Amino acid sequence: MKRRQFVKLGSVPLLMHGLQLRTFASPSMVKFFTGCEGISDRILVIIQMSGGNDGVNTTVALDQYDLYANLRSKIKLPQNSLIKLQTGLASNQQIGLHPSLTGFKSLYDQGKLNIIQGVSYNQPNLSHFKSTDLILSGGDGTPDLFNLTSGWMGRYLDSSFPGKAGNPNAEYPDPLGIQVGDDRPSTGFITSVDISAAVNIGWNDPAGYYNQVVEIGGAPPTNFPNTDYGSELDFLTQVQNNVSAYAGRISEVFNKGKNFIDYPDNSLAYQLKSVARMISGGSKTKIFLVNTYGYDTHTKQVEASDPTLGEHADRLSELSDSMKSFVDDLVASKQDHRVLGVTFSEFGRKPAENANLGTDHGTIAPMFLIGTPTKGGVTGINNNFSKIEDELFTEVNIDYRRVLTTILQDWLGASTAVLSTTLFDSFQSQKLDIINPVLKVDPACLGNFSPLPIKLISFDANLVNDQQVECKWLTAFETENSRFEVQRSRDGQIFSTILLRKGDGIGESETFIYGETDQNPLFGISYYRLKTIDNQGIVEYSMIRKIERKSKEEKTFKIYPNPAIFEVNIVLSSRIINQAEVLLIDQSGRQIMQKHWPLDQGFNKLNLDITHLSPGNYFIQVMDRKNINMTTPISVVR
Repeated sequence: MKRRQFVKLGSVPLLMHGLQLRTFASPSMVKFFTGCEGISDRILVIIQMSGGNDGVNTTVALDQYDLYANLRSKIKLPQNSLIKLQTGLASNQQIGLHPSLTGFKSLYDQGKLNIIQGVSYNQPNLSHFKSTDLILSGGDGTPDLFNLTSGWMGRYLDSSFPGKAGNPNAEYPDPLGIQVGDDRPSTGFITSVDISAAVNIGWNDPAGYYNQVVEIGGAPPTNFPNTDYGSELDFLTQVQNNVSAYAGRISEVFNKGKNFIDYPDNSLAYQLKSVARMISGGSKTKIFLVNTYGYDTHTKQVEASDPTLGEHADRLSELSDSMKSFVDDLVASKQDHRVLGVTFSEFGRKPAENANLGTDHGTIAPMFLIGTPTKGGVTGINNNFSKIEDELFTEVNIDYRRVLTTILQDWLGASTAVLSTTLFDSFQSQKLDIINPVLKVDPACLGNFSPLPIKLISFDANLVNDQQVECKWLTAFETENSRFEVQRSRDGQIFSTILLRKGDGIGESETFIYGETDQNPLFGISYYRLKTIDNQGIVEYSMIRKIERKSKEEKTFKIYPNPAIFEVNIVLSSRIINQAEVLLIDQSGRQIMQKHWPLDQGFNKLNLDITHLSPGNYFIQVMDRKNINMTTPISVVR
């Protein structure tokens, strides 16, 4: 593709709502973002405000202050305490920031903060767990989007970088995603084939993650028996090698990086400080997810003697000051043009206070877009205090997926096809004007990161008669095609080639159809993908397809949760009364646990206590008296 030039903006000051701002178009930045250069190096940092942030006291609607004050006689913020923004905003956008948000005010004045008002989704859910799950999965309260089993981050990463999740290599040495601040793996990073596209370093700093990983399990075995057991042991060794490679890389960029700014002393600041240091050290991770807690303010949201103080004020101060330090650090390391931050909370709070100096679960809360790539200002309008039913705001100004769609396409360069896979394509026509125009992705550059002169239209894998898997793919043109490789995996991360096929065509005007069959597919769940190699040895991968082949004797075999912390459940459906043996084996082949399991006809469930296990990779093997063997890898985390 011939590359197009962006419009090169100079350093002429702009006036926004009467406030003079710089365009951020320094000569080095314009040079960096000429044509499509630099898009593949962009980073998104997501800040999860867990608990349900009270947006009503975060951005106070000045045009409806009297209505606000009547509903919050004890916890209202005095009007003279609010941080005022510049003049020139429409009356229904006039807001006063909570007095703790001084860092945000500084970023706003620099044009590095966009306040997105009235954010929610269709048929909001007021459960912490379910609402968080809906936002991380890209869903809402409607039947079709209520029970999504993958996350929007995982779907985006898997479709934009097929075959790269969990597989470090020279081109992509970093994890596609990194989660910090929560030991529980985030739903948001789960791909459509049930694997995580992220590494979770929990509460550890990156160097601590490296030390933790290298202490797991000891030296891996070098020889594997030619059995199912040997195959599983080989698989676990490959997983350990990949995790160790990621651990080494994370520690490398962390040690190589540097922080240039002092940060506040709180958990969020510590997480962001680690992220900034990794970016400074050369990390190419696409999405970082950090977590901050304490927004579930049912009681003591404010101090009785001073509503500008209290739990909510403390949380907002942590958020604001930490983000200000993070942005300043990125500017000092000259990485600010690469990094965009966005906040979200699972829901807002009710318009009215409760009897405990607090607020109860509501529906609407603001989001904040932060950093040099932001087009500063206020987006959307204030919550309508005249439209309240059942103590809840009824008007959703902006669906959260409009914000995410804008970020994925205008900042990260996602194509329409990627948005479709992410389930956000219906919001493409509703994007928001929130990205700095200097850094907004040119439409000609959307999705054009593939180096291959081969255009793959589709790849599908289908189980036929429970006996074989037919793989079919379609290409639009091939100019320097060497070959295709059909690859198979047990877990969707570690793949091996099972079928080879030379390319049929050389030309740009024809469509080529291919098909190959796996005559001996695996029992249970397995995964297929297509590896494409050009004449220069450049490799690309298709989307992964999931296949489930059930044996004659079992209809259901499932192990959950995985990764696991305290316990593992094994579910098995047997056609007959049976006896099974359950083995838990570590990655060196040592048997850790053995249980005899009498099976009833139909549904069976066995619970295993794993609190005594060290963190690491294991596999569970279930064998019945007819020698039907079912084996699944399991990861134990703490």
